[in-house]
Amino acid sequence: MPETAPQKPLIDKLGVKPGQHIIVLGIDDEAFLASVEQRSGEHTCSPGTEEGGCDIIFLGIEDEEDLTWLKRVQGHLKPSGAIWAIFHKGRTDGVTASDVRAAGLECGLVDIKVVSFSATHTGLMFVVPIAER
Repeated sequence: MPETAPQKPLIDKLGVKPGQHIIVLGIDDEAFLASVEQRSGEHTCSPGTEEGGCDIIFLGIEDEEDLTWLKRVQGHLKPSGAIWAIFHKGRTDGVTASDVRAAGLECGLVDIKVVSFSATHTGLMFVVPIAER
């Protein structure tokens, strides 16, 4: 029986690289937070970071109010950066994957990747369209 390749760690699937400037908002997953800190080191941004200074923003989405944060944090992103919206899997009530996608598109972002963030949450990656960078 052929051996299966080892599964890539979540932090790699999310594209976090050493030295990147990262913001994490609304995500309380201690293992994830530790892996981001370990990978990016002292390069974690705060929401008050100057405009356009972050490589990746992780944004926890629990309700419709959280969707407004996509627009609020967008200005903190480098043109080539990404926003990961992390939300509950398979919801039919509350905020759905369609709601998250629509909110990103409304902000002028495009979604380019989906990952299984955890057993209960999905991650959707948004970026600024190449023509607008």
